[in-house]
Amino acid sequence: MEYVSGEILTVNGFERGYLGVKNHKMMDRGKGNPPKKPIHKGLIVPTLVNAHTHIGDSFIRKRNLKLPRNVEDLVAPPDGLKHRLLKEASDLEIIGGMR
Repeated sequence: MEYVSGEILTVNGFERGYLGVKNHKMMDRGKGNPPKKPIHKGLIVPTLVNAHTHIGDSFIRKRNLKLPRNVEDLVAPPDGLKHRLLKEASDLEIIGGMR
């Protein structure tokens, strides 16, 4: 097994510790120093799961619309306001909202 050590990002913030990896799978985790010399040291963060962005929706705020308070009216596909505006907007308008 190989080890990496450093500050591990957990749901409670960063904790000093190590991970043991074998065949590309995490097999061990502990606090403090690993049982043997680590192959890498540094920040250890989990892979992002369902990492997506809403920056493409930013152009909507520039239109100064009175937005609905009901979530379904606002974003539900295919007829929610967000989806209608995205269909109507040009690529340039969407990209402009990202800047």
